[in-house]
Amino acid sequence: MHFRDAHRALGPMSGGERNVLRIFVVTVTLRVVPSLLETLGLVTPDTLPATAVDRLNEGAVVVATAGLLFFLPCREGGRTLTWPDAAKIDWGTVVLVGVGLTIGRMMSETGLADSLGASVADLTGVRSTLLLCLVAVVLGMVVSETTSNTASVGIAVPIVVPIAIAIGVDPLIPAMAAIFGGNAGAMLPVSTPPNAIVYGSGYVPMIRMIRTGVVADLATIPLILLATVGIGSMIGLALP
Repeated sequence: MHFRDAHRALGPMSGGERNVLRIFVVTVTLRVVPSLLETLGLVTPDTLPATAVDRLNEGAVVVATAGLLFFLPCREGGRTLTWPDAAKIDWGTVVLVGVGLTIGRMMSETGLADSLGASVADLTGVRSTLLLCLVAVVLGMVVSETTSNTASVGIAVPIVVPIAIAIGVDPLIPAMAAIFGGNAGAMLPVSTPPNAIVYGSGYVPMIRMIRTGVVADLATIPLILLATVGIGSMIGLALP
C-alpha cells in the first residue's frame, strides 16, 4: 500500500523522464544487438565492416547516448540534462568503478594475474577439485574487493583453469567457483556498481561497509562451495 501511494504521488512522467527512458532503450539496444547478431551468425565482417563493429563498442555507445541528453529538448522547456545537473553526479564513485575495471585489465595484460595464479598454486599446493574450488572462491573474492566484479572474473578464471588442467581435474567446477567468488565481493564500493551506489548515497560509511562486508564474505564462501559441489554432483562430475 505504501509503495502504491508513493508511486501515485510521483504523478505522470515528465518530458525529461521520457527522454531518459528513450535514451536508455537506445543504449541497451546498441550494446546488445551487434553482439547478438554476430553470435547468431547473421552478421559477418563481409556484410558489416569490422571497423564499424569495433567503433560501436560499449564505451562509445554509452558516451554518445549520454551526450544526447544535453541536446534533447523537454516539453517543459530547456534541455533534458544541463551541466549544473550533471555536476551534481557523484563523479568520484564513477571514477572509482572505472579505476577498478582499468586495474583488472592491466593485471591481465601485464601478466600480473598469471604470476599471482602461479604463486597461489605453489603456496596452497592444491591437488583436488574441492580444495581448488576453495582457492578459486577466495581468490575471486579477494580480487573482487579491489577491482570490479567483471574484471575480477576475467582475472580469476584464467588463473584457475590452467591450475585445474595441471593437476588433472575438470576445470568447469573450479571456474564456476571463481565466477561466483568474483561476484561476491561486498567490502568495498569498487567491488560492484550496487556497492558504489550504496556508498555514494552517503548513508553507509566506509568502516561500516567493510565490517559488514567481511561477515558477508565469510558467510558466502561455504555457500558457494556447497553450490558448486552440488552442481558438480548434478552434472555427474567427480570431486576428488
